[in-house]
Amino acid sequence: MSTIVQTAATFAANAHRGQYRKYTGEPYILHPMRVAGLVSAVGMPEWVEAAAWLHDVIEDCGVTRDDIIAAYRGEGWDIAQAVHYLTDQPSNESRAVRKADTAARLSVCSSAVQTIKLADLIDNTDSIVDHDPKFAALYLREKEALLDVLTRGHPVLWQMAHHQLCAGLSKLDQAA
Repeated sequence: MSTIVQTAATFAANAHRGQYRKYTGEPYILHPMRVAGLVSAVGMPEWVEAAAWLHDVIEDCGVTRDDIIAAYRGEGWDIAQAVHYLTDQPSNESRAVRKADTAARLSVCSSAVQTIKLADLIDNTDSIVDHDPKFAALYLREKEALLDVLTRGHPVLWQMAHHQLCAGLSKLDQAA
């Protein structure tokens, strides 16, 4: 593992210490580890893999963009910007409005940011479909809308996410 990726993995592990996944109870750090693994598997540059490790730290851990920049030399700005674009913005708006805003923001993002978001969706979907079918119906509609705008993301991950969406919808239909 390169220094830039190792720094991100350590930073993320420290930031997510004591956090656990909602449905599985597993340590939260396993989620960014899997997201970064997917990003790495499709051959994205190391700074993108580092951003994948960090994709939830601003939203979930009170970390700032400046904290991320300070942890790096050189590529810190690119990593911090990617994480910033992946972070849901605080809002008092309805969920539908927030998700539409997220889709609009991600639609103009770089292929790197879109690739990380695809990996994030892939890692989140199965546990939501398996553990919360009622919410999964809404989540999968939101995911479908995101897939419509994540067209610059890595095509292998886009195909995986699309296949997973279809499988999830089929699973929910069979359960109904």
